[in-house]
Amino acid sequence: MRLFCFLLAFALLLGIHSVTAWGKIGHEMVANLAYSRLSKEAQRAVVSILGNENDTFGSPLAAVADWADRVRYTSAYHWTTPLHFIDVHDTEIPGGCPVHGPHNNMTLCLFDYGRDCQNDTCVAGAIANYSNSMMRTTNSNLRGDSWRIKESLMFVTHFVGDIHQPLHSARKSDKGGNTFHVHFNATAKKALFGHKKVEWNLHSVWDDGIIDRALAELYNSSRPEFEDDLMAYIEKAANTGELDIWLNCADGRNKTCTSQWAAESLNDALVWAYRNTDDTEVVEGSNLSSDYYNTRLEVVQRRIAAAGVRLAFTLATILEKRNMASFGELIFAFIFQAQS
Repeated sequence: MRLFCFLLAFALLLGIHSVTAWGKIGHEMVANLAYSRLSKEAQRAVVSILGNENDTFGSPLAAVADWADRVRYTSAYHWTTPLHFIDVHDTEIPGGCPVHGPHNNMTLCLFDYGRDCQNDTCVAGAIANYSNSMMRTTNSNLRGDSWRIKESLMFVTHFVGDIHQPLHSARKSDKGGNTFHVHFNATAKKALFGHKKVEWNLHSVWDDGIIDRALAELYNSSRPEFEDDLMAYIEKAANTGELDIWLNCADGRNKTCTSQWAAESLNDALVWAYRNTDDTEVVEGSNLSSDYYNTRLEVVQRRIAAAGVRLAFTLATILEKRNMASFGELIFAFIFQAQS
C-alpha cells in the first residue's frame, strides 16, 4: 500500500495523465464484445493463454481488461504509463487544437505519429508492438513463452480500449482534459471505489461519468443490458455500412491502422468532448448539462463498439491466421457474423 501511494504521488507530481480510459466497466465491455465475436477456435486459444482467469466478468478477456491499469503503479510496470494515451502536441501546431463542429474542421490539428508517438511511446505504438509480439510468439510456439503471450494479450485488450476513448488521443496542454474540473450529474452513481463521486474533470466524465449515468438511468445498473445494446449497435452498423469503415483498417499489428484509430479519437475529442452544447470550449468550471450527456452517449457507444470489433479482428488475425486464406475472407466473416 505504501508503494502504491508513493507511486501515485510521484505520478501526480510529474503531471502524468489519469489513464483509466473508459474506467473498469468500459474496458470490460470492450473485452466482452470482442470475445463474443471470436470463433470457438480463437476463444479456446484465449482461454489457453490466460489460464484459469476469473470468468465472472462475462468472458476471460474481460477478467483481465483492466490489468494494465492495475499494474502501472507497480515498480515493474510504471514505465508503461505513457503507453495508455497519445499527447497531441497542440502547442506546436499553428492555431492549436480548437473545438469545431462535425462538418467544419478548418484546423491543422492532426495526429502526427513522428511528433506525438516518438519511439513508439504512445498507445498507437503499444498496440502494434504488443500485437506483433504476440504474433511472433504464437507462430514460433504457443507454449514456448506463456507469460510473454499472456502479457501481450492483456496489454492489447486494454490498449485497444484506451485508444478509442476520445480523450486518450487529445491535447497535451490540458493532459487530455484532466486539468480542468467540470460540473456533471452522474445520477449519484457509486464510483469504482464504492463512494459517490462529487468532483469530475472532463477526462473522468468520459472515462466513467457518461457510462455510469447510462447504466443508472437506462439499464437499471445492469452491464449485460448495456452490452446487449452495444451488440445491437454493431448489428445496425453492419446494415448502415459503418461496420465496413471500422473493418477497413482493423488490424492492430499495423501502425497505419492504430494511427487511424487515434485520428478518429482526436476528432471526436474536438467535436464532442472539448466542445460544449453551445459550441464553446469546455473550460474550468463548465457545466455539462443533460443535453451534453444525451448527445455524447452515442459517441461513447460508437467508440466502445468500434473498439470491440477491432480488438476481435486483431486477435483473430493472430489466433486464426493459419486457417484464413486472406484478410478478405476474415473481413467477410466478421461482416456476415454481425448480420446473422
